[in-house]
Amino acid sequence: MNHADEATLVREHVSGEVRAQLGRRKMSISEAARRLGWTQTFMWRRAMGEVGFEVGELAAVAQLLGSPIESFFPARLAGADVVQIGAGSRNLRFSTPARAAA
Repeated sequence: MNHADEATLVREHVSGEVRAQLGRRKMSISEAARRLGWTQTFMWRRAMGEVGFEVGELAAVAQLLGSPIESFFPARLAGADVVQIGAGSRNLRFSTPARAAA
């Protein structure tokens, strides 16, 4: 699987998990946007997977929902064993056995 496919899968999974966690807390996308100080369109585009969340944005959503940021990511995706999130990073990196050996 290439990097673009992995990125798409991650974006779709994260956005789906954001929507699921909002739903479990009976909070709408609009309400979350308001509480975060974001526009409804800004939040909607990310929650629907049209635009990927940046790490800082996802951290804000996690704090709002009282969830660890890791809860938005799949435990295993396309052979990825580790999700690495750098402090202040805007990027996510997946380590697969092949990449870790390189």
